[in-house]
Formats: sequence, C-alpha cells, structure tokens
Amino acid sequence: MKISISLPSLYPALLNGALERIYKTIGAFDVEIVVVSPFEVSGPDVKWVREDRPQGNCAAHALAYENATGDVLVTLTDDLLPQDGWLEVILARLAEGERRNPLFVTSLHYSIGALGTAFGIYYQFLPVLSRHTLRMIGGYFARDYIAHFGDVDLGLRTWQAGGRCEPCLDAVVTFLDRRGVMPESSHKSSALKHDAATFLAKWKPIYGVNWPTAHLQDYNINVLDHVAKHVLHDGTIYLNDPLFAQIIHKHYRDLRANYEMTQREQ
Repeated sequence: MKISISLPSLYPALLNGALERIYKTIGAFDVEIVVVSPFEVSGPDVKWVREDRPQGNCAAHALAYENATGDVLVTLTDDLLPQDGWLEVILARLAEGERRNPLFVTSLHYSIGALGTAFGIYYQFLPVLSRHTLRMIGGYFARDYIAHFGDVDLGLRTWQAGGRCEPCLDAVVTFLDRRGVMPESSHKSSALKHDAATFLAKWKPIYGVNWPTAHLQDYNINVLDHVAKHVLHDGTIYLNDPLFAQIIHKHYRDLRANYEMTQREQ
C-alpha cells in the first residue's frame, strides 16, 4: 500500500522542518510526499508540484490530490510536527473504520486538544482517507473554497454519502510556533467571508435548518477535549440540533465566568 502525504507550503524553512520530522517518523511505509509550492523542492520520496501563483490552501491540496498516486491520502501542513508512530496508528484506525463503513474518514489530532464540528456534526481537521472514498465523495478539497472550510466540506460530503468521519485521538501532531517568524498566507485573512458564504449556501439548507449562522461560532464549533468525551458517541459526534450549540456555548461561558471569579478572589 502506498501513502500520499499532501503538503502544501509557501515557506522553505517551515517545509524543511516538516520534511525532517516526517522522515524521522514514517517508519518503513511506502510514502510519497506531494509538495505543492512556488519554490522548487527535492528530497527522498518528495514529488514536487509547481504552483507559480498560490491560490489558497484548498487549491493547493486539490492540486496535490491530482498528482498523488497513493492508495491513501494524508493531509499535513508545514507547521505541524507528527509524533512518533503517528502513521502506523492512523493507518490502523483507517483500516478499522473501513471494516465498519467503506466510506470512512479519520484525522490526525492536534495536541492542543479540540474536535471540529459544523452544525453539530464532527469533521476532520486533517483528513486521512482512501482513494476509493475520495472517488465516492467527489474528490478532496474543493476549489469552491480558498483558505477555509475545505476540511468541513469534505467531512459533510462524506456524511451525506452515507459514510462516517471519526477522529484518531492517538495520532498526535503538534504545532510549530511560527509567531513572529512566518506570517499566515494572505488568503487566510481575506477569504473567510467568501468561504463562509460559499459553505452556508451549500450546507445550511441540508444540515443547518434552524441554526443561527450570523457568526462563525454559531455553527462551526471547536469542541475541547474535556468536553468532547461527554459528547462523543460511537467514536464520533453527530448531534445535528441547534441545542447542541447552545449547550456547548453555555458551558464555555460558565467556565470563563468561574475562571474570572477565581482570579478576582486571589
């Protein structure tokens, strides 16, 4: 089995660090690392795809998929460092999930500890899935989006097709602290309004009926790990009810109030 890692980058220094960590942790698996970037890249197992005019991470991941040849596609970014054993763990999780549902998507887990939900439905921040699933759900990151919601859209397409999305909490990646070193892509700050409108036009009529959507946090809610253990059921979160958002937000408000009260009493 061949593994393709989608790894777009705008910054050589970040990319080199990510590649070094990948090489140290992939073990003996057959891997190709599909790097999409405006600068030339070479190295063991690297397949460089030129992108002279970057159009945002969704287009970059889509371009990586179009050039990938692996049986499984793994999503990474250049500011993430996978921990030891991550690939073995995530592939085992994928195989186990596919035995239950042939359309199965799992995800590496950020060490900061949160799960993504849209309209109360879990989606994967860093999708890991097989090529046959990609064909059945209409592909990888959609070019309808620029820099946001590509992962959310992929997750909801999987659910809509009768598949499942479940996290893999044991396959951990940590963020490289890039503050003051590398700026975010300009697409990140400029594209949110466009991408949110595109997402809502597509998915609100299907999964977002009666959900407030004036603010991103109304419907796209990160569930912290200490809360996720209470709402995970059968390995995932599927609570497509506006009450879910109300309960989660109330819990976070109560935590904030308790913290502020504690601080005042000290």
